[in-house]
Amino acid sequence: MKGNPTYIGQTLKKITDILNENGIEFALAGALSLGIRCKPRYTVDIDLLIHPDDYQDLQNLFKEHDLSILLNDEYLMTVRDRATGVEADLLFSEFDPEESGRVTATEEEIFGVAVPVIQSEYLLWMYLLSGMEKHKVDGINLIKSDAVDLRKLIFYLNNDEFDEDEESSAMLKQWIAMADKEKSSSYSESVRRRKPPKRKP
Repeated sequence: MKGNPTYIGQTLKKITDILNENGIEFALAGALSLGIRCKPRYTVDIDLLIHPDDYQDLQNLFKEHDLSILLNDEYLMTVRDRATGVEADLLFSEFDPEESGRVTATEEEIFGVAVPVIQSEYLLWMYLLSGMEKHKVDGINLIKSDAVDLRKLIFYLNNDEFDEDEESSAMLKQWIAMADKEKSSSYSESVRRRKPPKRKP
């Protein structure tokens, strides 16, 4: 466990205050953003999208605010709030879906903290690129929730301007089919449970 989930809001506020006070643009992604867009999933950490240009400034800022840097490379920085034990992953990318996910984020409230949150389409795109089984489950749940504009995401994945992503496009078709199948089978099963047995003549 990466920290007490009770304190996630406290750490989220601390980090977002640091970012806002220093003019650093960001967006909430990961399981916390999933919980805002559709079905919540238990998590004990925070995922934030940051532009690579702010990487160096953040290293210095976190050291000043009781945040330990656990992992530090040019694409990912993991910090732990010494006061709460909660960890945050800062993802640095100037490419899509992270970049567009960051700049098109909409402000939402979570744990009493106002924070820009990644749009569902870019969150699903990130899940498609992840390769992790839990993100496949999250992605299918996101599709089932109807919180994603699938036509918009399909356009992004097949557009040269967005660095055409044929592999993710093919995977998305598979996930849509799986989501449709799960929707259908779960509804059929619920009807089956409620239907009284046929009486013999």
